[in-house]
Amino acid sequence: MSSRNLSIKGRILISKSLLLSKLWYYVPICPPSNNTIKSIQKIINNFIWNSSKTHPRFEISILPTSDGGVALPNFKLECRIRSAKLISRSFDPDPPFTKQLNQFTINKFSQSLPSCIIHRRGTRLQIEPLHSCLNASSIIENLSPFTILSSPTLPTLRSILLTPPSPPLLPFSPSPHIGPLSWTEIHHSHRPRKIQDLLWKIAHHSLPLGIAVSNISPHSLFCPWCPSTPNSISHLFHSCTFSSKIWNLSILISHLILPFSSPSSIIQSHSSNKLKHIARLIQSASLWTIWISYTSTSFGSSPPSSDNNAHITFTSLLLSYRSLTPSLPWPSVGSIIHSITP
Repeated sequence: MSSRNLSIKGRILISKSLLLSKLWYYVPICPPSNNTIKSIQKIINNFIWNSSKTHPRFEISILPTSDGGVALPNFKLECRIRSAKLISRSFDPDPPFTKQLNQFTINKFSQSLPSCIIHRRGTRLQIEPLHSCLNASSIIENLSPFTILSSPTLPTLRSILLTPPSPPLLPFSPSPHIGPLSWTEIHHSHRPRKIQDLLWKIAHHSLPLGIAVSNISPHSLFCPWCPSTPNSISHLFHSCTFSSKIWNLSILISHLILPFSSPSSIIQSHSSNKLKHIARLIQSASLWTIWISYTSTSFGSSPPSSDNNAHITFTSLLLSYRSLTPSLPWPSVGSIIHSITP
C-alpha cells in the first residue's frame, strides 16, 4: 500500500481499516506494552507520511479536521478508550468477563470494580487487563466524572481525551488568490484530496521549501524562478513571478464563468454551489501547477518550468477536472483553451 499514490486522508483510512482494525479485538483483553504502542505508532506514522519529514507535528495531526488536524490515529489514546469501554461493562447486568474481573478486584483490593471506577482508583500493579482498564477509567473520570457509569461510546471517550486546542488553531493563508482559509474550506469536498493535503500543509507552514531544503535543493534556499529571493510559502504561492502568471490564467477562466471575477471572489460570493465548485477546481488546478512545477525542479532533474509548460500543465489539469464533473456549467473546451492560449 505504501507504493500507491494515496492522499493523506486515504492513507489514514487504510491504516484504520486494514491495520488497526486487526488489533482492536485484542487490545482491551491483552493491552500492548509501551514499547509495542510506540512501535505500532511508528509504523502508522511512516505509512501516513510516506516517510516524509516535513509535516505538521503529531499533536496537531491527531486533531479532527474541524480543529486543524487530519484525525491521524493516536494508538495510545485509542488503546485507552477501548480499555475504558471494556471496564464500563462492569455496570451492565451480568457481564461474564467483567464479573470475573470484579471478583479478582475484590480479592486484590477489597473493593469492587465499580467502586474503584467511581473513586477513580488506578493501579501500578502490572496485572492486565486490570492495570490498563483502571488507569484509563481513572484518567477519564478525572476529566469527566461519572462518564464510565453511563456506558459511553468510543466517540464520547475519544472526545474527552482529545481536547481541542485553546485558543483554536487558525489556518495561515499565503495569498488573496487563495483567499481567507478556514479548516472547513481547506477540506471542502469540492477540492481533490491532494489539494486538500496541500492546503492543509500550507495552513500549518509545513512544506519543504526555503531554508528547510537548502542542503538538497539545486536552488539552495532560493526560489527557482526568482534566484535572488529566498523561497517561502508566501513567495511561492503569491509573489513569485511564475505563480503570478498561473493565477492570472485562473482569473481568465473565472471571467468565462462570471465577469470580473476570480476563483477566490466566486468562492466568497453568494454564487450558486455549482459555480463555487468550478471556482474551487480552477483554484486547485493553479495550486497543483505551482506545486508540481516547484517539486519537479527542486527535487527532480527538471529545469524551472517554462511559461509554455505551465500553460500545458494548467490546461491539462483543468480539462481533467472538467471531464470528471460533467454536470457542472463549465465553459466549452474551446473557450477555455482560447482564453489562456498565449
